[in-house]
Amino acid sequence: MLVLLGVAIAGGIYIARDRLAEGRYVELGHAVLTARPVPVGSAAAGTVKSVKAAPQTEASAGDELARVTVTAPDGDPEEKVLRAPIDGIVSDVDAAAGGVAGPGQPVVTLYDPAKLTFNADASVEELRRLRLDMAASITAKGLDDPIAARLDRVVPRVGDTRASEAFTVVLVPDQGERGTVRKLVPGLPFTVRIDTRTAAGGTPAVNSGR
Repeated sequence: MLVLLGVAIAGGIYIARDRLAEGRYVELGHAVLTARPVPVGSAAAGTVKSVKAAPQTEASAGDELARVTVTAPDGDPEEKVLRAPIDGIVSDVDAAAGGVAGPGQPVVTLYDPAKLTFNADASVEELRRLRLDMAASITAKGLDDPIAARLDRVVPRVGDTRASEAFTVVLVPDQGERGTVRKLVPGLPFTVRIDTRTAAGGTPAVNSGR
């Protein structure tokens, strides 16, 4: 009887510890790796003569990405060389050779791998437990180890009518994770766990009155 009582007490302690541990975290079930697009195109409409870029290839600032033939002010055709404005990775080739590119329309789109972020939807109730700069652990299928990140900011989802989930949490990977993150493809899904014990005294992620 004493043995059974001892087992029951031990089991209760473990359950209490598990529940306490769960209360220390906010789980955001779906996050997406997001890149800020850097479009590269011609100010004037023209015909794409050639494209030297390919999706998921790296480009250095100044590299030739494409050539576009436009009509010069005197009416003669003029060839414009489109070059990478930053060190980045090609996310899309928006126009193939022989195609027409409108004024300002991208022919090639890049992104800066050093500025990738993880974006996750969050409800007001979840945000009330969060503070800026809290530590987060990001996981996904096929990922060997969790990625360490920090809660950088919270932004409203413009036009979203679901008031309970109308916010996006933006998480920035730690500096030491940059090498891992730059190898990932934007758009992949991840799971986020935020440790509410961190960033004590930090700025609340949402106003208490919301």
